[in-house]
Amino acid sequence: MNNKLDFRTKHVYVCIDKYEAHSFDYKGWIISDDYEVNERSPRHSQYSICITSPSISNQDELADYSFLGQKIANTITELIPISGLPSLNSPRFVSFNNNQAIADYSSSPNGWTSNYESILSSLETENDKKTKLTVTMQGFIHTSMLEQSPLYDIQHMMEHYDDAEDPIKFLLFLNISILSANNINVFMLIGKALEIVEAIYPYHGKEKDDKRIETFFPELSKIFGGNTIKTLCHWCNERKETRHYIKFKQERLPHEPLSKEERIVLYRCSNSLIINVIRNAFGLPHLFVESE
Repeated sequence: MNNKLDFRTKHVYVCIDKYEAHSFDYKGWIISDDYEVNERSPRHSQYSICITSPSISNQDELADYSFLGQKIANTITELIPISGLPSLNSPRFVSFNNNQAIADYSSSPNGWTSNYESILSSLETENDKKTKLTVTMQGFIHTSMLEQSPLYDIQHMMEHYDDAEDPIKFLLFLNISILSANNINVFMLIGKALEIVEAIYPYHGKEKDDKRIETFFPELSKIFGGNTIKTLCHWCNERKETRHYIKFKQERLPHEPLSKEERIVLYRCSNSLIINVIRNAFGLPHLFVESE
């Protein structure tokens, strides 16, 4: 008997220029990857990661390995976007990267159900039913481009994860929360994350003189444009969707809302910055995060 417990990620879309299959041992588990090339559309090639337990001989071991496997899988989930891959849990119908949303008519709010499908079926004509095509609503599709298997970076981070300082581990948690958010709470999470970035890379000068991007992360200059870390922090302190809602406490007046441009810039720049702050802490080369 050779019972081994497997956990496998769903496929993510990525074009890997020089892919070679990779695997490594982590606490007795084998972590490996798989890549299926899409010749017609390379950016929609499919990539997945699998973790496999040692052999299991009884139910107690199965329970123990299931618990440990879930912990390993959760850690890998946090590290996946730091390796350059799209997040496993990006919202399907909201893109803060472009400040866009798609209406999903057949779904219901959390905690609710509806009879939408049954009504849709009753309204279809016989001709509709004969010619109906099955269409899967995929929502926004997130892709990335890499030089080699991201599993090398993930292995490096897992092997040094226990040595990472607490602010970096909390930044990992915030980052995956940001990438999974499907409402404007994302901007409060960004504000919290940027507070940690500010503590790691402090600056006490004037906003216009903030050169931390050029000094520490020059590859992000194109994404930031004329904006600075202080610009992002200013928005996180003085826009009502972010860290502070009230502008004048006595009158209880709110701050101004983020403009469309501010939303896009804050999300894109913060996403790129947070990922590279974490990569830097793990001793990995900086990564240019291309906006979709």
